[in-house]
Amino acid sequence: MEIIEFKEKALPLKNKLFRIARRLLNSYEEAEDALQEVYLKLWEKRDSFSEYKSIEAFAVTMIKNQCIDFLRKKSRTFSEIDEESMSGFSINPEKNFDNREMFEKINNIINQLPENQKLAMQMRDIEGFEIKEIADILQTSIGNVRVILSRARTEVRNILINKYKFNYEKN
Repeated sequence: MEIIEFKEKALPLKNKLFRIARRLLNSYEEAEDALQEVYLKLWEKRDSFSEYKSIEAFAVTMIKNQCIDFLRKKSRTFSEIDEESMSGFSINPEKNFDNREMFEKINNIINQLPENQKLAMQMRDIEGFEIKEIADILQTSIGNVRVILSRARTEVRNILINKYKFNYEKN
């Protein structure tokens, strides 16, 4: 694979990979480092791209694994949602504060979930991945991804209701 083809296939994924790394590592600098490592590995594997159904799924798996390795080395967990993610929610400052507070609570709850649930929620609810893509990345079945997401969402909802006395009404 030539440089031009690599640029066409791999470089457009940069922003998505960075967002995933940024979310998982909660550090701009560490996300950049993880992204750089993944692009070096992608470059080294560029000649085997044809073996993969989706280069995007392959790259997302690589960034996920790179971040997990990074977290294991540092023995870190996820921390609160960052300021950038909170911008633009509401013009009303009071409502904006309430939204921020709620997101911090939800983020703290998500951080307590098992790793596969955290990753599945990140990919589906934040990045907008399809269930099939998540199944490929997590190397599991579509049904299992649905179960993982259901359990994660149920746990988040239960903690919000029980711990924070959040008034949850289904519409």
